[in-house]
Amino acid sequence: MLDVDREAITDGPVGRVLLLLAAPLVAQNLVYVANALVDTFWLGRVSEDAVAAVGLSLPIQSLLGAAVVIAAVGTQILVAQRAGGEDGSGARRVAVNGALVALAVTGAIAVPVVAYPEELVRLLGADPALAGTTATYLAIIVAVLPVGAVGDTVENCFTAYGDTRAVLHVSVVSVLVNLVAAPALIFGVGPVPELGVAGAALGTVLSGIVGFVHILAYAAGIGRDTFRLTRDAFAVDLSVVREVVAVGLPLGGQRGVSELVRVLVVSLVAIAGGAAGVAAYTVGARVATLAVVPALGDAAGGPVDDRPEPRRGRPAPRPADDDGRHQTGRRRLPRARRRPVPVRRRDRRPPRARPHRDRPVAIGVVSTDSGGHLRGRSAGPTPCSPASTALRAPEPRSSRI
Repeated sequence: MLDVDREAITDGPVGRVLLLLAAPLVAQNLVYVANALVDTFWLGRVSEDAVAAVGLSLPIQSLLGAAVVIAAVGTQILVAQRAGGEDGSGARRVAVNGALVALAVTGAIAVPVVAYPEELVRLLGADPALAGTTATYLAIIVAVLPVGAVGDTVENCFTAYGDTRAVLHVSVVSVLVNLVAAPALIFGVGPVPELGVAGAALGTVLSGIVGFVHILAYAAGIGRDTFRLTRDAFAVDLSVVREVVAVGLPLGGQRGVSELVRVLVVSLVAIAGGAAGVAAYTVGARVATLAVVPALGDAAGGPVDDRPEPRRGRPAPRPADDDGRHQTGRRRLPRARRRPVPVRRRDRRPPRARPHRDRPVAIGVVSTDSGGHLRGRSAGPTPCSPASTALRAPEPRSSRI
């Protein structure tokens, strides 16, 4: 029901196509939010510090996620442009090089964070006990950040091709794995020991690895044929790498600035309210995320303009109709329905000359016609002087302006 082919994306009604593309993304975000709320619920049964530890690490993860945006969103835009230009091999080459950019950038960031997690958390003003718990959770999550970045980049390639259902399938499977693994690792089941906050992090890591393998299987042509990577695409192209970075860097910078503000807010909450304040902020923030989920899905499902960028000083080229004429912004009717505007019969004839009719000529308080008879206050026809009548004879209509 939610399948959208390429012809429908380019030629179909915008409202229906946008709804079909955005619906799986909205569902995906709802699944992620529900998963986060479930994790918060299980950690709330452990302790207040456990919820605060996860909440204190989330802004740091989001700030590091700005590096993922550089590669993932930049790759999505370029793949959409290549796909719109019927350049399938170019789209696959962009996907591979974009994944390499994601792996390199996030790997360079993850190494120092994993090496010094506690020192980074203490910069936010957390007390020593909370800083230690948060550092444990943060180090485990960031250790697999490069894997998640590559998976997100490949998922965005499917979104660029209009196959948002593939992304939804991967998200649902990943969340189901986390829903089962998280409580088992947090509280311990059978031979699995009770790990607490570290168990929550390991459940998230396990679900991320399952999602990574799932999306790679789709990209290899197993279960989906919308977007498939071939052997000829696995080649490093420095020009494509620079293009991905150039397109994604402004978006990543914008994301980084917004997340930096969030880090500062959480730091103030940690200094003023301690673990209790951070825990309350975490629960409120995750519940409030439900309000913006539809807008996030709608924005991600919007089409990408695949027209070439105009040169400086020249207007952008307008799309042309089937007959080669450029569109002017109005809806054009088919040729069979175009009809000439009818011209009224009276408009085709020249103005008709009307016969001369004399008007009465006013003389003082009385008036006369061309026959010399008085009109006005007189009771009947009275002869008038021919001289006075001739001096005031009316002009014909055709000679007046």
